[in-house]
Amino acid sequence: MTIPIIRPRTPEEALVMRRSLGERARYIAGGTALQLAWPEGRADHPLVDLSGLDAGPLMRLEEDGAVTLSAFATLESLRRHEGLARRLPVLPEAIGAIAAWGVRELATLGGNIAWRAGDLVPLLLALDASVTGLDGEVALSEWLAEPGEDLLLSVTVPALPAGARVIFEKVGRRAAFTPSLVTVAAVTGPAGTRIALGGGPVPPSVAALPATAALSQEALGALFALPADDFLSGPARSRLAARVLAGHLAETP
Repeated sequence: MTIPIIRPRTPEEALVMRRSLGERARYIAGGTALQLAWPEGRADHPLVDLSGLDAGPLMRLEEDGAVTLSAFATLESLRRHEGLARRLPVLPEAIGAIAAWGVRELATLGGNIAWRAGDLVPLLLALDASVTGLDGEVALSEWLAEPGEDLLLSVTVPALPAGARVIFEKVGRRAAFTPSLVTVAAVTGPAGTRIALGGGPVPPSVAALPATAALSQEALGALFALPADDFLSGPARSRLAARVLAGHLAETP
């Protein structure tokens, strides 16, 4: 069976092409996540190849201090971006911790988000990021809750408030290059703490806590009910996430 692979010239053309190919059609850029679901490593559905689209500037600094990143940028290009390292160092640091170099050279920021199991999703949720597609800009949390067929074009991370502290950790079964058991992220500041979980089998979720909220391991463990898989039960995964978060939050900045 021949699988159609369509190569659009513009994002608008990509959207039209995907619609014309039917509901099973998928966008593909680096393909590092999408191919994991292919039987015998081969696609069984039509593909709209985004790799030829113009990524535009990888990073743009907005007047209000926000950082806007191209959704078509590869993870490795963002990891090496000097301007991003100066403005939002936690993001390239996180990228360096989540995949091998060969994967980062292919995988895109938009693909990591659209996969929904990507380890950057919790960090971007904790940072209160928004995404922009052909239909306009929307909070990432809303886009994940009500996913449509819109093609992601860019990701915007607002300026961090004064005194904010960012926490990120991917917890795997070994030190590096391993599927995530759970990925945790949090941003703490004078107004409170924004905590997000995701990665691997964990559906991405976020909770905003006031500055007066308890951040003990017990309180954090009650925030999220996490799923089980072949490696961990749901309660054990929740306890693991809570222990990691509590350990980070207890550290002196």
